[in-house]
Amino acid sequence: RRIFVENLTGTLEVIARDVKIQVDFNPEMVRSWRLVGYENRDVADEKFRDNREDGGEMGAGHAVTALYELKLHDHRSNGNIGTVSIRYKDPDTFRASEFSRAISTRDFVGRFSSASTSFRLAASAAEFAEILKKSYWAKGITLGDLREEVGGISEDRWSSEIGELLSLIDRADRLLEGRVER
Repeated sequence: RRIFVENLTGTLEVIARDVKIQVDFNPEMVRSWRLVGYENRDVADEKFRDNREDGGEMGAGHAVTALYELKLHDHRSNGNIGTVSIRYKDPDTFRASEFSRAISTRDFVGRFSSASTSFRLAASAAEFAEILKKSYWAKGITLGDLREEVGGISEDRWSSEIGELLSLIDRADRLLEGRVER
């Protein structure tokens, strides 16, 4: 339904080919980092500008989110933490283009609850995946905890995506508890 009814234009109309994202972190600011998800789509740094290297396709009206978990050095509070670069090919000419933007600590919000609804939803969906695959990074987090967090997002702004995530969390909880409803 989502592909053929809600997102048909974006599914059919490709606006960028071989889209790749690269983030270079400043080691003076960032002690450690990890890419959340996309482990099987990670492009080696030396292949980022290789036009033969495949990336993803972007449809009209679609968005891509890359989530990173960061640990900053304690002594650093303000400044540039790195640079994000996006590279893609024009779908008609196949000419590659690239643009970059510095990432500053000013881009951060102090609390998760202060972040945008779309960020909170994306982070919650990623956390859901981490819980389902029993990731080291999700130890101690339950589906109930996650449901409460997502419920807080829905208090700010309801959307069908939030409802769908809540439904998936409930379904996973029933499956894991052995309470499958048919």
